[in-house]
Amino acid sequence: MRRSRPWLIAIASLVALTFSGVGHAADTSLYDWSNYERDFCRRCDEPEKLKAFETTLLQIIKKSDETGRKPPPGVVAEYGYMLYERSEFDTAIDYFEREAREWPESQVLMKRMIERAREGGGS
Repeated sequence: MRRSRPWLIAIASLVALTFSGVGHAADTSLYDWSNYERDFCRRCDEPEKLKAFETTLLQIIKKSDETGRKPPPGVVAEYGYMLYERSEFDTAIDYFEREAREWPESQVLMKRMIERAREGGGS
C-alpha cells in the first residue's frame, strides 16, 4: 500500500492555481496601452479624431508616470511628434529626449527628430 504524499498534492494544487489565473488580481500586462489602438485607427480614418488620439496618448503617459512604469514604446515619441507638427518645437524636444531615455534603441531616430526640431522643423 502506498502512503499519501500531502506535499505532492500541495504542489499540484499550487501549480493548478497558478496556471488557472486564480489570485491574479494585479495587472500583469507589461504596458498600459489604454485606447491607443482604437484611437489610432480612428485618427487614420477620421482626421477630426486627432484630439481624441492626443488625449489618449497623454492619458497613457500620465498613467505610466503615476504607476512608475515605462510608457509603451513609441507613445512618448508619437506625442512629441504631434507637438512637432504644431510647431511646438521646444516641448516636442522634451518628449523626444524622454523617449530616448526610456527606450535607448530609439536614440538614433530621436536624435534626428531633436535636430529637426531645433532647426524649426526644417528637413
